[in-house]
Amino acid sequence: MIELKDQPVKVAVPMEEPARNQVDLLAAAQAHTNRVVLHLEGIDYDQHPGANYEVYINLPPGQQPDYQSEYYVGSLGFFGMKPHGHGAQATQAQGQPGGKRSFDITNQVRVLQARGEWQGRQPEVTFVRSERRPPANVPLTAAATGPVPPVYPARIDQVSITTE
Repeated sequence: MIELKDQPVKVAVPMEEPARNQVDLLAAAQAHTNRVVLHLEGIDYDQHPGANYEVYINLPPGQQPDYQSEYYVGSLGFFGMKPHGHGAQATQAQGQPGGKRSFDITNQVRVLQARGEWQGRQPEVTFVRSERRPPANVPLTAAATGPVPPVYPARIDQVSITTE
């Protein structure tokens, strides 16, 4: 189980050789008949995390996360999801699946392949807590500089990459 808090979390995505070869071939193909998809399954939390998480694929060590970079996959939000209150074990025992999110990462994989940052490497997904930042030209108000709200963790049971 992956726990998301206030610090970035990097997760290796296991892929068996046949699946990795299929992703490599699909991403290299010129036709857009199929897609490479990143799946997050069993998303759960006890209390709303209070922020979204930016999701990156193969973010290099030391690289600052940047939502405008080719490593950026999308944002994991919790709108419309309900807390399960007792963790993943209770969720599974009650037969309620955790939340699911999927991201089309075909273009990111193609860019990373072209730069030699995909082949022969186990894919990694990095989750970075989003912080609201006022524009540089806007002065901070007392409310903006007040106490920092607590960080409530979110959990993800499984991260996988498939072709569709």
